[in-house]
Order: sequence, then structure tokens, then C-alpha cells
Amino acid sequence: MKIMVIGSGGREHALCWKIAQSPLCTNLYAAPGNWGMSNIAETLHISVDDHQGLIEAAKHLHIDLIIIGPDDALASGLVDSFKSAGLTVFGPEKAAARLEWSKSYAKSFMDKHGIPTARWQECHSAEEALLALKGCSFPLAVKIDGLALGKGVIIAHTAAEASEAISRLAELGSPAEVFILEEFLSGRELSYLMMCDGHTFRALPVSEDHKQLADGDTGPNTGGMGAVSPPLWLTSEILSRIEDEIVIPTWQGIQQEGLDYRGILYIGLMVTADGPRVLEYNARFGDPEAQAVLLRLKSDLVPLLLACCQGGLESEVLEVHADASACLVLAAPGYPEDPVKGLAVTGLENLDAEVIPFYAGIRSYNGELQTSGGRVLALSALGSDLEKALEIIYSNAERVTFKGKQYRHDLGRRR
Repeated sequence: MKIMVIGSGGREHALCWKIAQSPLCTNLYAAPGNWGMSNIAETLHISVDDHQGLIEAAKHLHIDLIIIGPDDALASGLVDSFKSAGLTVFGPEKAAARLEWSKSYAKSFMDKHGIPTARWQECHSAEEALLALKGCSFPLAVKIDGLALGKGVIIAHTAAEASEAISRLAELGSPAEVFILEEFLSGRELSYLMMCDGHTFRALPVSEDHKQLADGDTGPNTGGMGAVSPPLWLTSEILSRIEDEIVIPTWQGIQQEGLDYRGILYIGLMVTADGPRVLEYNARFGDPEAQAVLLRLKSDLVPLLLACCQGGLESEVLEVHADASACLVLAAPGYPEDPVKGLAVTGLENLDAEVIPFYAGIRSYNGELQTSGGRVLALSALGSDLEKALEIIYSNAERVTFKGKQYRHDLGRRR
């Protein structure tokens, strides 16, 4: 099979890494890909938003299966474009992906189908949101309705911080046409990923993301500074409650709404003192959750991806390694607001063999590796238990060097 992965980040590198292991994969392409992916896939210099260019390339190369990584590609209807061209593509169509690209729609969906989530209100301008703050308690999650590359959520601890957050988010333009003011939930985050074929779903290993930049869940929100799977604190009782109260009602709601959901459904959760609550839905693999979860997937990924596209997922084998996994993001200085690019990256040749580096914001320039984005790379490893996996990645973290490197030191060890 000829397979193409759409995207250029660490998530897409992890997908390429896993797909390349499949005996079904004869040729692997990444569009546009990145420097790290070029070792296992042929990279195509085509932008994610160039629908026609991607379609033409897929047809010219006789691609059998396309996997879309980024959220903005799904929101733009790239799946619909590929399907209209007669191509097989993994990912939900734009109407189903609305569960991610419209927070307002997602919150209304949860309310309609009795899915526990934070209390919220919708405001249709920055001015309306500022007025609504008078009736809010703090802390407060200030969000915008549309996608914003992980920058559309700010936690405000005071009215002044909330006002500043609204002003900052308003600068994002069209994604900020609608604001969401949401009750702040405290607890432990959990990422529950489901592979869906339109009729049924299969759960992937659960993971715990670390969104804040710094140790102790401090600093600004980011796209994610690391993930572990499974979390040490997760019990079978908590997992059963999540499935009974959230996962099954969500899937039933999707069926009732008539959404032909094929691809990944990612449920972002907060396990609070009062039980699990949904923070958000995503319509694709998480980043860096994919890097942790795919390490634990024992089964061949390609048949599972195909089954999601074509149906028949219930008959596919989905086996998971008993080992735990950890994924640690190394970020450039200035991330997430203004990451510094062009910094020399060294030491990758010193990593232990059991460490898998998934690359994102890194490039080769004049024979030198340099930072080219905020999250530069993610060190990932399996271990006999989570402590062993963490020991492996942290013992290797200092071997990769670039000026001003940022990473969390408390991955998987929250208190």
C-alpha cells in the first residue's frame, strides 16, 4: 500500500513511525512532513491548506490511504475534498469535526446529551464577554469558539486577568468571533482516544497530558509539554465511570445527531472531586498524546486505520503493550508566545537506543540542525512501568542541547 500522512509535527512523525512498521506499507509519504520524517517517508513540499495540490499529488502517486493529522486541516474540510476526489482518507468530515472546531457546538452537544461538563456561557463579542464577567466567579476559563493552534484557552484568576485574556484572544481575529466563559475545573487531566468507523469504536490506551509550560502546572497554556500512558493514579473504577457517563453517551449522541464519524475522537477530560467532566472534544490524535499512545499500540496500525475508513472495525485486533510510555517535549525559549528559531540543536546522536525522538520544530539548515518552531522535539520511551519510562527520558533530556531549552521536570509525577 502507498500511504500519505498529512502534517508536519511530532504527532505526524509518530504516525509515520508506526505506519512504517506495517508490512502492508510499501511506500510512505508525508506532506509537507519535517526533517525527522524524511528518514522514514518521502516528504512532499505541499502545504496542508493546498487541497488541490494534495489531491493531485495523491492521485499522481496512486495513494491508497491518507491520514490527516492537524485540526485545522479537518476544520477546513480536507477530508471532504479527498473523498470528493474518490480517495480513501482517515479522519472525520468537516460536519463531524465540528465537535472540535466549534467549542460552542461541542458544549451544546454535551448539554443536549447529558454529558457532564463545566458550566458555561456564550458571548458574541468581546464587549459582551467583558460585561458577562460581572456575574462570573474565579478562576475562570476564557475560550474562543474556533481553533487557535492551542492558544485559544486562558485561565484567569481575577476579573482583571479575564479582561486581559478577552483582549488578547480578540486579537486572534475570526476564531474569536464567539467567546466562551467556562467554569474552571480542577483535578487530573486525562485523554481518552477512540478509533471510530461510523458504526462502532475501539478505545486506544488512555494518557495524561501536561498542558502548562512549567512544573507544578504553572505558566501559560501550551499545545502540550508531555504525556504519559497510563497515568499512575488512574483506577479501573475511574475508567469505568468515564466510559459509562461520558464515552458511551458521547457515541450515542453522535449516532443520534446523524454524524458519520470516521477517524479519531479524542475526549479531553478532567477527573474532578465530583467525577469526570469533559473539557473538550478533538477530532484527531493529540500531540503529544499520539507519541505516548502509539508507542503502546502493539497491533499493526494500518488495518485499524483502513477499518475506520471502510467499516468493520469491530473485527480488527487492537492489542496494547503492558509497558508504560512517557513522552517529554523539549521546547524553544520564548514558547508558547514567541519561540526563538534558528538555534543550533546538538546531541541527538547521544540518545540511548530505547529513546525515540519525534521531531516537530526542527530543521536542517546549511548542514546544521536548528530550531524552527516552539515544540522542537519529544523524547519518547517505553518502560516496564511508568517510573522506568520516565527514568529513561529524563536521563536523556540533557543530552540534547540548544540555547534556552525548556521542559517540565514533573512529568507523570503531579501531586
